[in-house]
Amino acid sequence: MWEDRRTALRFRIGVATSAVLLLGTAHAASAPSVRLYGLVYPAHVNPWPVSLARLDPSTLAPVARLRLPGRFVGFAVPSADGRRVAVVAPHDVVVRLYEGLTLRRVVRVGLPGAEVRSLGWPAPDRLVAIVQRMSRPYARYVRARYAVGVDATSGRVLFRTPFEQRLSLTGEGSSQGQVALLYQSSSLLARRARIDVVAPDGTVRSVPLHFGRGRSVHLVAGLAVDPVSPRAYVVLSGGRVAVVDLRSLRIAYHTIAALPAATASAADFVTLRAETFDSHSLVVSGLFLLRSSASERPAGLAVVDTRTWRSRVIDRRATRFAVAGDTIVTAGRGITGYRADGSHRYHLLGAARISMLQIVQGRAHAWLGGMRPFVLGTPPPARVLIFSPRSGLVFGRVTLAQRTRVALLEPDGY
Repeated sequence: MWEDRRTALRFRIGVATSAVLLLGTAHAASAPSVRLYGLVYPAHVNPWPVSLARLDPSTLAPVARLRLPGRFVGFAVPSADGRRVAVVAPHDVVVRLYEGLTLRRVVRVGLPGAEVRSLGWPAPDRLVAIVQRMSRPYARYVRARYAVGVDATSGRVLFRTPFEQRLSLTGEGSSQGQVALLYQSSSLLARRARIDVVAPDGTVRSVPLHFGRGRSVHLVAGLAVDPVSPRAYVVLSGGRVAVVDLRSLRIAYHTIAALPAATASAADFVTLRAETFDSHSLVVSGLFLLRSSASERPAGLAVVDTRTWRSRVIDRRATRFAVAGDTIVTAGRGITGYRADGSHRYHLLGAARISMLQIVQGRAHAWLGGMRPFVLGTPPPARVLIFSPRSGLVFGRVTLAQRTRVALLEPDGY
């Protein structure tokens, strides 16, 4: 089966410029108490060298840094408690485990010729890597795929479990020590899809998803994993939702009328993102992507009540969103905060185009421009607004140096 490199690249670009890791106790109005870490690199194509750095939370300037081996970083994923960061170079199987800026363990999770496709932390002291071996010489097919569990304290490999190598990985999440993985057809038609669940003991179970056939638009389903209950939600354009019980792998299907429907004339690709919100809600947004014009159009953002499966669209122009407590923050043209009932809390930055939005431990970073690498000339500076996601209170405005880029780290990874 073809491995969908385009999907992997798109998802990686989506998080590469705005992930954040806060170590220690963060207070919404006390920036000096925040422990902020990220990757620092030159603002040009093929950036090198790359450093893991502790950053000043008010200016995002490096306070201390450690140069990472290799020319690039494939994955840099912190644990949920913020104590550790797992770093892997592209097309490699060597995982380096850091505590702060100190290298603690170096673990090989695969044989030469394989590569890490995904990293996740189902527990603060346990890492799960999805490793696969591609066909040679063009890496067009997955020849083998397996899940590898690592004890982050000792560096010991706990299990190495082979599982189905067909289909392409497009989503992942953790809940109660388990890792849920969404695989789809590499043609992106979502005619074949499945959920794989990696248990704490390394057992891998699988269940197919059925979304119907005959779709002419390329569809990329969105996966949301509830971190506090053993449920995963898979959302497809047109309002089709699959609810997967991660313990029994039983599936219930629902249809939500308020979600945007895709037609052949609307787009070439439809990408969806979903996230759980409080104990009984789901937030879903999407983008219509046109290959012919290299443009995108918002598909809107809806909130779904998972008890009644009623939904409402609260922002039709949002291209990105994040959740903090009882607030949904959307980005696209400016920043808007909403309550769970869809009412407004605040609006920031007018109609400015937001490149990236991310919230961690009560603080939000909105990036304006300066995201793309530059081949010639001096790149424009990147600007960042730091604010409270619940009240909209602005903590500060930062302009990064023209020749430097910063990628803040978060549990979703770099």
